[in-house]
Amino acid sequence: MGGCEIATLNHLMGQTRLPVFTRGMRQRRMKDREKIREYLFGTLLPTAVSARPGDDASLFDLGLDSLRLMQLLVFVEQSLGVNLPDHEMTPERVESVDAIVEWIGEHR
Repeated sequence: MGGCEIATLNHLMGQTRLPVFTRGMRQRRMKDREKIREYLFGTLLPTAVSARPGDDASLFDLGLDSLRLMQLLVFVEQSLGVNLPDHEMTPERVESVDAIVEWIGEHR
């Protein structure tokens, strides 16, 4: 099994199969997180490195608007090679860096 594939484990009863992230997937998520943070706080919402918020901070409270959101989604598609379907976009999916990284992970 490759590092980016989802391995599965049988849950207690052997009936439910739960996804388990492999080491390669965790490393990719870390890189995605770093790239998104740098683009967000270095370009879209310029913030000094020492003042950058945590990954759970509300991007909307920090000034993310619809134009910047569209720029972020184009960045994700072009730089990370991940297409995030329009019909899945909700405020909760783009509320924070954590939420965006999770959404990207669902489409890797």
